[in-house]
Amino acid sequence: NDCIIGVITREKKGYYVLSCDNPKIYKNLLISRENLNGAQIGDRVSAQIIKYSENGNIYGEVIVILGDSESIEGYIEGIILDHKIKQEFDDETLREAAKVEEEISKTELMGRTDYRKLLTFTIDGDNAKDFDDAVSLYIKYNGNYELGVHIADVTHYVRENTALNAEAFERGTSVYLSDRVIPMLPEKLSNGICSLNPNV
Repeated sequence: NDCIIGVITREKKGYYVLSCDNPKIYKNLLISRENLNGAQIGDRVSAQIIKYSENGNIYGEVIVILGDSESIEGYIEGIILDHKIKQEFDDETLREAAKVEEEISKTELMGRTDYRKLLTFTIDGDNAKDFDDAVSLYIKYNGNYELGVHIADVTHYVRENTALNAEAFERGTSVYLSDRVIPMLPEKLSNGICSLNPNV
């Protein structure tokens, strides 16, 4: 069953009322005491529907307690669950990521242009979660300016027909939330070799 995120707001006729975060779910869930699984009034929870009654009531069971209804962390966890955002990477993806070299070898540099001596600035702010865009500007011998736009070379490390590629394709993008980032690729790549980090 799909999870429904909401807050246990009150008790009504022996059942606890789950007020749903999603405004499209206009009907509250009713949860019996035995199906609270430790939740209390004021908790934000993830619940699942267990029964529809003939009189239109919907009954549910608490699956996960996310925290107090005023907790930002609990609210964010609810968004992640509600949108089915995958947080963990499977073992094969992590194994492939572990094999990626953390430094560029001399062999890899052959046939590639090395811009590391060119003064280059990230355009991602100090509080950015990753650094994958940068610019450079210099005056050429003829007096013209050359603007360089530098983008992290992810495709060099994420090849077709690999678990890394399948995982990235499934996720589609990194997810940026107010208190965290859920990356499209394992951190070794997203914050390491696939990131334009300073002085590297």
